[in-house]
This record gives sequence, C-alpha cells and structure tokens, in this order.
Amino acid sequence: MKTNNKCEVAAATRYEKEGWKVVDSGWPDFLLYRWSGGEIEVKFSEVKSETAAVRDNQETVLRILSQLAPAVVCREQHNRFSEKRVLPIPQDEYYHRTDKTPWERCLRHETCSVRYHVCEPRNGKDNGC
Repeated sequence: MKTNNKCEVAAATRYEKEGWKVVDSGWPDFLLYRWSGGEIEVKFSEVKSETAAVRDNQETVLRILSQLAPAVVCREQHNRFSEKRVLPIPQDEYYHRTDKTPWERCLRHETCSVRYHVCEPRNGKDNGC
C-alpha cells in the first residue's frame, strides 16, 4: 500500500475494519473483496480527499466496472468518510414497430419476432448500435 497518501491509508483502515481485504490496484485505487455467506463480495473504490476531483477517465472506468460490481468514490470529509455509488453506463434502448403499429420500446430485442427494429442510444450519441 502506498503510505504517502494519508487519505488512502485512512480509507484502507476503515475498509479493513468492515471486513474488506484491500488490493491497492491503483486503477481504481482499491479493489475490495470479502467473503459473505460462502460467496465473495467485490467492490471498487476510488479514494479522494475532500477537495480532489474525480477525473473524466476515472469516472469512465468506474462506470464500466460498476457493470461487474459496485463502484464507489470514497471521500474524506473532516476525518469522516462517505461513499457515493457510481452508476453503470446506460444501455441502449431498442424500439420496434410492425406495419400496423407505431414505434414502441422493445424489452426483448434479442428474441423479438417483430421485423423492424431501431436502436437509440440512451446518451444521445451514436455508439454503433
């Protein structure tokens, strides 16, 4: 563990008290794991001081990792820590119509038998649907 970052050291101590094993990965800061009821529980944590900003590339990595397990930003505020959950990147939405119906949201795109489909990215950008 990097001992020159007092915020990370304090966060690691807090997580260890909660039963987490801390892997100081650096991308994000911590990969946390613990055994619970015979199953492994995993969490990703980016540790920031009270005033430090989460960089865009860190936010992107956390959003991608949150598809696999909870991802959080752990922030120190007046010697207290808080976690803010990072949500996954929104998935694309599919719509379909028949010759006799208007466009409507398709909840089962992969197995749907309707002939006409269109993909509309949730974030408003064309990302190759």
